[in-house]
Order: sequence, then C-alpha cells, then structure tokens
Amino acid sequence: MTAFNRVGATWAGGDYGLLTGILRNEWAFDGFVLTDNANTGVFMDGYQMTEAGGDAKLTYLEESARYDFDENDEATYYYARQAMHHILYTIANSNVMNGLAPGGTFVEGMRIVDKLIIGVNVVCILLILWIAYTIFRTFKPSRRKLAKLERKAAKKAARKAAKQA
Repeated sequence: MTAFNRVGATWAGGDYGLLTGILRNEWAFDGFVLTDNANTGVFMDGYQMTEAGGDAKLTYLEESARYDFDENDEATYYYARQAMHHILYTIANSNVMNGLAPGGTFVEGMRIVDKLIIGVNVVCILLILWIAYTIFRTFKPSRRKLAKLERKAAKKAARKAAKQA
C-alpha cells in the first residue's frame, strides 16, 4: 500500500521513482500495489498512479476516482494492462489458488515463516526463564553458603552473649 503523503511535490502513490524505480525494479516486487484511502485527496490522479506503477486506488466515492480509461490511447491501455497483470499475478500466486489448477494438489501446513516465528518465540521464552533462574540463584544463597552464614551468626551471637555476661 502506498502512502497518502507526498514525496517532494508528488504524492507517494504517483511517484514513478518510488513505485517503479525502487519497488518494481530494485526490489523486484511484481505484486499488487494499492493506494491509501484516496477519498479526500484531489491530488491523487488515477492515471498518474498507474503510470508510476500502482495498480488500484482505495476509494468508494465516484468523484474521487479521477481516472478516465481511454481504450484508444496506447499509453492508458498499456498502464491499465500492467496494473491488471500485477493484480492477477498476486491472485494466481496466493494461497487461495493452492491446489486449484488441474493436476495441482492442496498443501496444508505451516509456512516456513510461521515455524521460524514459533522457534524464535520458544528461544526467547527459554532465554527469559534462564535469566530469571540466574537472577534467582544469584540472590538465593546455596545450602553451603546458608550454613556458613548461620555459623557466622551463631558466633556473633555467642560473642555478644559473652560480652553481656
């Protein structure tokens, strides 16, 4: 999703350098790019968005759409076709399409990312437990240390009793 704000004098959803230069060419993103809510932005032009590499505008008001598709204009047709390609690419490569093609099989299970997140969570929990145990052991004396402290206290009490007697 592109931002509502501007990059210099151009809004982020219509910035060619941002969408095509960085997102599409440098990062090789071939998915679906949607603008932020464009109902209030009169500066958010639909043609500028598709020309920059965006695919759809998030709007529900007809007057905010600001895009007139001219099927006789080669540039308009080209950019609309590119936008549709990105939208269909995203749908075709999503988990929704998993197993729907002829000969395809539905693969159910956890994604690698989910397994990685669970692994990191387990490691963090174990680390927190180890730190808590270490802190607890640091402040709780061992049996040997406790016995030594008791002997020391007994000697001190005996000396004090001897002085008083």
